[in-house]
Amino acid sequence: MRGTRRRAIGACTLLLTNVDAISVQSMVATAGRMDTMAPKDDSTTIVKPVPEVILPLLGLKFSGYVESAFNMSNRASDRAIVGRLYERTSNQFSLNALKLSVDRAYDATKLDAGFHADMIFGQNAPVLQSAGFNLGLNGDGYQLYGTLNFPTANGNGVQVKIGLMATFLGMELIETPLNPNVSIANQFIYVENFTQTGMSVEHRFNKYVDAQVRVLNGWDQVQDVNGRLSYMARVGLAPGASTSVAFSAFTGPEQADNNSAMRSGVEVLASQRIGKVTTYVQGDYGREQMNEALPDPTRDATWWAAGTWLVVEATPKVGIALRGDYLADRASARTASAFGIVGAPGHRLSSATATLNLKTMPNVLIRPELRFDRSNQQVFAARNQQFSVGLSATYLF
Repeated sequence: MRGTRRRAIGACTLLLTNVDAISVQSMVATAGRMDTMAPKDDSTTIVKPVPEVILPLLGLKFSGYVESAFNMSNRASDRAIVGRLYERTSNQFSLNALKLSVDRAYDATKLDAGFHADMIFGQNAPVLQSAGFNLGLNGDGYQLYGTLNFPTANGNGVQVKIGLMATFLGMELIETPLNPNVSIANQFIYVENFTQTGMSVEHRFNKYVDAQVRVLNGWDQVQDVNGRLSYMARVGLAPGASTSVAFSAFTGPEQADNNSAMRSGVEVLASQRIGKVTTYVQGDYGREQMNEALPDPTRDATWWAAGTWLVVEATPKVGIALRGDYLADRASARTASAFGIVGAPGHRLSSATATLNLKTMPNVLIRPELRFDRSNQQVFAARNQQFSVGLSATYLF
């Protein structure tokens, strides 16, 4: 059930400009995913980076952001917005996050090592914390890993990462300024894992194919809760500079003190860029074998979800992002008692979101947003739907 994944985290397009451009590929790699949806041509610079402060003597790079927001919902209960992750309080300002990153890059052409650390402080941190690790009530380190690079003939190297890493599942990332929308999609919250502690082996074979294989303690767990490891794998294909598709799979037991109840699933994630418009499509399917943690412990639980994003770079300083998603949680294994939702078998949840991305000042991102949520059950303060508005302000450094 959703209680087994109590905490949540999170490639995308930010339609911003006036900061030196880099490719989607390098931005997504920094965020912990191996250019899942990245066009492999550096000329497609639709993502703008966080400016970096470099400490030359140690080869370290520092970056981050500060984000605050204000949200309102017409169905809030005691100021809580049901079913939300970061933007979960209504009619009040939130200090969402102070995010700090430290990176020591490796040289892919030789035997070399590096490390990466992402730390976050603020009201987003409690919902990101993995089981067995946190930096306090309002702090978390969601990526803390070292990388050993083994050189290869193609110059891309094989990377072996060990430590705490962000997932490669899903289109959206942990870092909200790097997502097209401010609020987090239902797929991100309910059907993906967010962090893994373990080992990842990664390689880019050529400009068309890359792959990752991970062995981990479990979903959102620094300390394993049972006696067996879990596994994840991903293959990314880029048939063209503006087209990409990724196939991912996972399997392993995720319930405490239960080594036999396997949770398994697959995901397909595709993107297509035409001019200033990029479309993303994500589909997920999952199954968990019957166990006492499920709402109905006598049968397997299954779920599926689909989402699509339409991201438009209207002008160099104005972007528009539209998103729609749908989740069919047949046994309420993923949504029961999660983020204020009280579900029942056959729960179906959907949302539609529109976000305006404004980059009128250097390093400042202003984003107003409208969102509509609907359920087949009365989970939103005794109603089956809710409407919310939000405004986010971010300074990137």
